[in-house]
Amino acid sequence: MKNIYRKSGLPAILVTSGLAISLSACDVSLSVDEKTLASLGDIKTGVISLVGDSVAVDGAVYDTTNATVVADGVETDASALKEGMVVSVQGTMSSDGAGVANRIIYNDELEGMVTSVTVLTDADTNAVSGVITVLGQTVKVDGDTVFESDDANDLSIADIDEGNVVEVSGYATVDGDILATRIEVKAWEYIPGEKIELKGNVANLNDATFDIGGLTIDIGNARFDDGFSGALQNGQRVEVSSYEGYDGNGNLIANEIELKNKSDQETRDNDVDGNGDSDDNLESEYGRDGDDDENDRDDDQENDRESDDD
Repeated sequence: MKNIYRKSGLPAILVTSGLAISLSACDVSLSVDEKTLASLGDIKTGVISLVGDSVAVDGAVYDTTNATVVADGVETDASALKEGMVVSVQGTMSSDGAGVANRIIYNDELEGMVTSVTVLTDADTNAVSGVITVLGQTVKVDGDTVFESDDANDLSIADIDEGNVVEVSGYATVDGDILATRIEVKAWEYIPGEKIELKGNVANLNDATFDIGGLTIDIGNARFDDGFSGALQNGQRVEVSSYEGYDGNGNLIANEIELKNKSDQETRDNDVDGNGDSDDNLESEYGRDGDDDENDRDDDQENDRESDDD
């Protein structure tokens, strides 16, 4: 284990073991604008195992000095990149193995409140693993999962409490669970009005609700993204955003629903080209007009809530 502290602000404790995470048997497609990627070079997707002036992504090291970084739809810089994040990198790799990143994209898999925690300890090695439930989704934790928190006590799954708000990076397994590569505790409890989000496949759709995993989504007042060319359908992969939290029946109140391409589903069991690299055919995860759509939608949602208050 090792502790890493931020240079400014409150100390953030990051704990990991076995950082050499291989994605050689997975198709991880964190989507970005296809035309932009094609103009910037090759695309590689994987888990960050080294941060600094360079990042190591699934064994390939890229200089980030002049890279554009987009984290959850917000343009930022390389300081936002953390160990354990699943990212897509567009850049070039020279014959001597020196990579240069032009653009790096990170999107979490879900962010929301923990409702259950199951800790498993190996009797022989004392290695800690387990399962947490977040927004009705089963999140599996193993020895490679990286943890971060502003509280030095939150160093493993054993220190996560029900009610904590966490951000999970990872990829979906074929059975619909999420294998976490990184879990960050964002808050000790959920405050209504804060954004929570998850991705998944629509199931049990009716006029008022649908399910993602073990969570029922209330769609009565949801705004649908422009990516929908027709009606919502079972089996579609979507991202659900909520500012209102849960209703009296325990259903998540959706404020926005965004259509995702099926290739966005990250799995260990389907590799596009056999070497861990993602398919070049990546759809936009930020709307058809580019990265700023995410910010525009957040601003619109904030304005809507202010109007309602008035």
